Amino acid sequence: MEKKIRIGLIDDHQLFLDGLTRLIEQENDFKIVYSTTKAINLLDKLNDLFIDILIVDISMPDINGLELIHKIKNHRFIGKIIVLSSYANNIDKSCVDAVLLKEVAKNELFDTIRSVHYETYKKKNRLLDSSIIHFSFLSKREKEIVNLIAAGFTVNEIAHKTVLSKHTIETHKKNIFLKLEVSNNAELTKKAMMLGIIQL
Repeated sequence: MEKKIRIGLIDDHQLFLDGLTRLIEQENDFKIVYSTTKAINLLDKLNDLFIDILIVDISMPDINGLELIHKIKNHRFIGKIIVLSSYANNIDKSCVDAVLLKEVAKNELFDTIRSVHYETYKKKNRLLDSSIIHFSFLSKREKEIVNLIAAGFTVNEIAHKTVLSKHTIETHKKNIFLKLEVSNNAELTKKAMMLGIIQL
């Protein structure tokens, strides 16, 4: 009997997670060995789990999904990582093994899991065209400024709140816009919400 592909799931929506679990377990060669709605739970248990394929959503409330992937890699995780997200087009594909939108058909999902596991994915699957958010994270200060911008504070008000100069805030803001590839506050707020940077 062929060894089953051991799969871990992380998504902050329990209903979606339950449905995905039932879907994947219909396949005889797949086995769900772990699932959670909280990134911190996964990180606490990761070293004790035997996972071949980890399917991750990047829009998580407790940890930015891109940061989560970075932390997983720092745990010396030896399995493969597939991003399954409504915002999959915003992930730097060099950081993971495959990227899929949540709207993907189940057969494509199954084929991707198998091809990633058997290391044939890049040979027979085309990469999605997308705008890329590179694997450069916002600093703690930058995240603080993003949240203040999203709350409607001006540069002068943010400078006063953070006890920094107006020039320093403007420099931070410029760097944030470059990292997230946005051009105004409205785009910044939308992108930051999508990536779980804004604390609502």
